[in-house]
Amino acid sequence: LDDIRLAGAFGLSLSRLMALAEPAQGPMLRMRDQPVWQDPGTGLLRRQVTAAGSPVELVAVELPPGARIAYPPSAYRATAQVIWVMAGQLDFAEGAVLHRLQAGDSLALGAPAHCEFRNASTLPCRYLVAVAPRPAS
Repeated sequence: LDDIRLAGAFGLSLSRLMALAEPAQGPMLRMRDQPVWQDPGTGLLRRQVTAAGSPVELVAVELPPGARIAYPPSAYRATAQVIWVMAGQLDFAEGAVLHRLQAGDSLALGAPAHCEFRNASTLPCRYLVAVAPRPAS
């Protein structure tokens, strides 16, 4: 959670902050070179699919059965995000609204709010998050 707060303080996504710590890359990022991080508490596995400096960030995530992970509104302040579920089921709480997403479903996030990703099923949930700078309002 400290990493998320740090990223939010700089107006970055957690993935972008992590990518900045990696060596410089070209426009192509082979799978073997994509940074992977696993949350020791939940087992969540995240892979930075796009190279640092890409105009759109793609992050592949696997959320284990029964896992949940929460993010404060500051994590969404500077970015627009879309979630696309590739396999399994994802319960996504966006503030007081709960979205139940199945494989193939996508969701564009609204205004920054407290968010929680939950996998209430007995199978892993795999999803992709597309992240872009939030348009100025």
